[in-house]
Amino acid sequence: MVVCGGIAPRMACGDDRGRPMLTPQLAGVLGWFPADTETLHVAQSFQIPAVEDDPSSTPPVGDFRYASQLFVLDGLWGLERGKYQKPLVGRKVVAALCGSRYYDLVSKFGSLRSEGCSVLMFNQDLDDGGKDWTGLLRAGARQINRINGHEVFVFPSTVVMEGRFKLKPWQGTFLVLLTPKIVLCATSDTYLEEVLNRLDSAPKDRALPDSLPEWQHVDIKAPGWMLRHVPEKLSRRTLVGVTITMTERSCRIVYLPVGKSELDPQTYVRNRWFGKDPIIGVPTPYQFSRTKDGSIVVEVESKDVAPNGPLEWMGIYGATGAN
Repeated sequence: MVVCGGIAPRMACGDDRGRPMLTPQLAGVLGWFPADTETLHVAQSFQIPAVEDDPSSTPPVGDFRYASQLFVLDGLWGLERGKYQKPLVGRKVVAALCGSRYYDLVSKFGSLRSEGCSVLMFNQDLDDGGKDWTGLLRAGARQINRINGHEVFVFPSTVVMEGRFKLKPWQGTFLVLLTPKIVLCATSDTYLEEVLNRLDSAPKDRALPDSLPEWQHVDIKAPGWMLRHVPEKLSRRTLVGVTITMTERSCRIVYLPVGKSELDPQTYVRNRWFGKDPIIGVPTPYQFSRTKDGSIVVEVESKDVAPNGPLEWMGIYGATGAN
């Protein structure tokens, strides 16, 4: 058994010789996610940041770690201008993992909808902070449900969608205080229920198994990283997967194409980010290269990116979404 913040999830053990060498905390939570999970975002060793309406919340220019933290905290900071994040501000997080699946582009500006759940593991019990947080949730929740004995606070979805898109039956924001040290924030009650079911079972399968080639391209010790395995069933699948490794000062993105691309790395990435007839050119700070296995690598340092400059997060995350 892997002990993780007071929860002992029962999960089948794999081959110890496989990669990666995940910490017990990361391995334990990865076992909670459904086997058809497509994407894993991780942020490690950080404090819950101040909400956006607080002047102190302005991140350092180009701090890529901050971007990874905002992603795993999406349901908190995006809900009522961070109202439900405030009781947790300053709390230290050992690791936060967000598993997700079934991406859907719901805005021409790149907004993505998916089923997923973030797991926030704090370094110590929330104690009174947990009571304050759940009290605030109870007062503001649209409704309160119970799944497998756990109290689930239900709020509207924070995904920005164009009017032609309708809410899915599973769609919303679902918050749970799982243990005094663990908070869950889900975008789908269906996905959340699967996570809670796997906590009490002994699943023989696992999300994103060690055998996937993407694992060799991500630094699992980095403060922020992402791994996506693109489902083979998707039409027009051009990528096997994508990884992103983020530190305070640098970002490294690796694309694993389906088959060998004949394009030079910069052209390949430009086509993915902007289309074959881009309105905006690829910023000069980006460095492009190709690995021996044919993967395309993009690297940038924050010192080369101007304030409010073209980080192209929309293009990066869009490329990891439906395709």
